[in-house]
Amino acid sequence: MQTETAEVDEGALTGEAAPVAKKLGRPLWAGTLNVGFPLEFTVTAVGQDMRLSHVIRLVLAAQSDKVRAVELTDRLSRIFVTLVLILAAVTAAIWSRNPEEALTHGVAVLVVACRWPPARRFPR
Repeated sequence: MQTETAEVDEGALTGEAAPVAKKLGRPLWAGTLNVGFPLEFTVTAVGQDMRLSHVIRLVLAAQSDKVRAVELTDRLSRIFVTLVLILAAVTAAIWSRNPEEALTHGVAVLVVACRWPPARRFPR
């Protein structure tokens, strides 16, 4: 910054609501908003080298990791649900001589299996 003093809003980068006082020689970041008098500055980074670009890359990477975790959980849940349904059907078939007991045991398998935490989905 080449101006003696200035006040800028860095909320887009820091989340801070209050303006920040800047003095001569201090860096200004792209994405900040000048809330005071006009100021002069020298651009030292553009495009991918800017701090705002770095923040955007970090956010995109975090979202990508979340998507991979959700996809993995969905895949595991599909496999788990299929296996539980097969196990419940086999259990009911084993107890098929008595339909009431077959139903009771088949449902018991489903109730116990529904407590398995990874079968629960991540919030989106």
